[in-house]
Amino acid sequence: MRVSRLYVDVALNVGQQVELNDAAGHYLRTVLRLKRDQGIILFNGRCGEYRCRLDEVSRKRVSVAVEQFIDAVSNRRWLFIWGWVFRAATGWIGLCKKRSSWVSPA
Repeated sequence: MRVSRLYVDVALNVGQQVELNDAAGHYLRTVLRLKRDQGIILFNGRCGEYRCRLDEVSRKRVSVAVEQFIDAVSNRRWLFIWGWVFRAATGWIGLCKKRSSWVSPA
């Protein structure tokens, strides 16, 4: 099963209980239809990602328990390298296509 990621604008710490705002709560409860004790990854754009577990899911309140810090910087490095390799490879393919169109059929 895929674990969803969600941006929140609060400080996150391991062992902390976080109550989500109405928009984030609506998204988790109604759009993703997550239930209690399901996992989610929260990030705040400042220091990395956190593996969390939904602690309470009700119409008025959605809260999560922050369980583990995930180092997102190492994941971004691999994504950057993969993107650079992919871009370089597609550049060569485009160049080969252009060169082959220059050659007139005999």
